[in-house]
Amino acid sequence: VLVATPTGINLIGTIKNELLKSAELTGQWEFKLRQIEKGEYDFRVFVNEMKQMVSSLVSQVVQEKSNAMQSDSNLKCPKCKTAELVKGKTAVGCKNFSACGFKVTFMVSGIELNDEQLMAFVKTGNLKVKKDNIEGSIAFNNNYEAFFKEDAPKAVKAKVEKQVKKQVPLSDIICPKCKGKGFIKGSTAFGCSNWKTGCDYRLPLDSQIV
Repeated sequence: VLVATPTGINLIGTIKNELLKSAELTGQWEFKLRQIEKGEYDFRVFVNEMKQMVSSLVSQVVQEKSNAMQSDSNLKCPKCKTAELVKGKTAVGCKNFSACGFKVTFMVSGIELNDEQLMAFVKTGNLKVKKDNIEGSIAFNNNYEAFFKEDAPKAVKAKVEKQVKKQVPLSDIICPKCKGKGFIKGSTAFGCSNWKTGCDYRLPLDSQIV
């Protein structure tokens, strides 16, 4: 069984040339290889065609990435809200990094992000992803550091919702993540009262349970 790697998936997402991702191109290659086998096509011509195609593809991808970053060149740093963001080889960071310290690398909690994903995350502060087949999202903590946050399993979420519906005192609700006691209600979600010590479990406010 062939399984696509995260790097391969990101590569396909980066390449805009539809022909390169199609079965048509594979068919063309196989046809020419059969011609070479029969002595009807010069293998040196085929090799040169491949070199030219790869060179053209690399130039195209580099240009597309450059255009994408230029279109976001006035994107403000989400932490200091004043300086612009700049892109390096391994991360996107605040232009005033020495004072602000904000940056997000292309590898967050073991999850490799492409340009589009990283810029979307920086803009919104949230990106739905999967890690080891576990659904979750990449988010910022209070210090604007990126981390992977696992989605609460439906059964666990339902258990907390049930307690809220029964109007169990928030101080008595057991957090399904850290097993600590006590919840607090914020403007957008219920959250574990142990958030100061690192527990990030949250249950979004829902009109059906509030």
